[in-house]
Amino acid sequence: MKRVIIIGGGISGLATAVEILDRARAAGFPLDVTVLEKDSRPGGKMRTERVGGYICETGPNGFLDSKKNVLDFCERVGLSSELLPASISSIRRYLFLGGRLRVLPDSPFSFFFSRAFSIRGKLRMCFEPFIKPALQGLDETVSEFGARRLGREAVDALLDPFVAGVFAGDPDKLSLSSSFPRIREMEQRYGSLVKALFALRKKRKEEKRAAKKKGVRVSGAASPRGHLTSLKWGMGQLIEALATRIGPRLMTDCAVSSIRLWGAQSSRADSGGIKVYCEGRRGEFCADAVILAVEAYEAAKILSSVAPEAEEPLLSIPYNAVSVVSLGYKESEIGRSLDGYGFLVPKKEGRRILGALWSSAIFPDRALTGSVLITAMVGGTRQPEYAALADAEVLRLVCEELEIIMGITAEPGFTHISRHGKAIPQYTIGHALRLERIEEALSRLPGVFVAGNAFRGIAMSDCITNAEQAAVKVIDWLSA
Repeated sequence: MKRVIIIGGGISGLATAVEILDRARAAGFPLDVTVLEKDSRPGGKMRTERVGGYICETGPNGFLDSKKNVLDFCERVGLSSELLPASISSIRRYLFLGGRLRVLPDSPFSFFFSRAFSIRGKLRMCFEPFIKPALQGLDETVSEFGARRLGREAVDALLDPFVAGVFAGDPDKLSLSSSFPRIREMEQRYGSLVKALFALRKKRKEEKRAAKKKGVRVSGAASPRGHLTSLKWGMGQLIEALATRIGPRLMTDCAVSSIRLWGAQSSRADSGGIKVYCEGRRGEFCADAVILAVEAYEAAKILSSVAPEAEEPLLSIPYNAVSVVSLGYKESEIGRSLDGYGFLVPKKEGRRILGALWSSAIFPDRALTGSVLITAMVGGTRQPEYAALADAEVLRLVCEELEIIMGITAEPGFTHISRHGKAIPQYTIGHALRLERIEEALSRLPGVFVAGNAFRGIAMSDCITNAEQAAVKVIDWLSA
């Protein structure tokens, strides 16, 4: 029986294990799969803390139901009945602009009448359909792209907080093609973002009409983005379901220090193998294939002795620090209606938080009856020093910011802080070239593969897609 070891028990490692097991079983190809996780529990940064009647997410708080691969994956692990759509009001998003919260325009009509942008800024954005697409292969920053197509005001007021909300990153550093490949694809295919949005909206409506005639329900709104969805007990439910599926094949408290190729192992037909060395008493494991589903810097350490040429490009993928601060209040202590998803803060406003989710407004069961849960993000590439503050200091900072932004003067009755010293990989300029160098180095390591959010997409749907692709590569390798 062939042996596969997956290093890393986050969403990427667990999803890869399930994909390999399911595909091997369907093909009648017996495999022994083991997942090695360094922490005492699986999940990595994607965890749900259920404390005192509050449900706090330390990582993603949901996914879009337009991502069919995630819906299918949830069904396969028995979670279809646990899917939880976000409230309709969560479609409304806010920006903190000009010292006040403003509704983010969600249609051409609301855009023209919005006070969030100046007349000059609106006129500049109206020219977007007439801007020529960039040359194929151009690696420009998100800011450069935005300034070219939409103008500088759009970069500062829209793209900057958008990037902070997704990557907690800096639009002046992130590569558009690597960080948001869909946006680049829309520009190249349709010649304009506005034209692309109208075309995609029209396509979505046609799909819904066709499905309705057939009596088939289509998930998501008319928007091509779909509708935000989570699980009844938080996204940690998915981790728990995956861990249950994997069972005793998942080993926690097992930190991998290095790997080594032994025997010939120069081609699929050779009879060599891979040794995986763990710290402490765990000893070593032997495998025919190994998948590293860990952070880029961890992969660099593990591969340093067998693929030193991969170490530099792996280490050059930067990470930022983020602290996730959850605060519980009584409804009567909030001076406004929480009638939306939450808000983001552009850098130019000079505030000390990146934004906040109105978690209990998005998913009402996230807080006690009569209470609300607000989740603020601190740090990121913009202000990493704030993420490193002591608990009391970061709590005071967030409360002060919420008083300025939302008018909340009460002390929270519930607090929870989740810290990520190296939270989100940043796909900076040159990321695609780094991936080429990593792949070239791995091509000389038969049976060694990588997965995870450090390479091609940080969203949960990306991690599942990458897990599917890694599973196919491994099974092809072992069955050849």
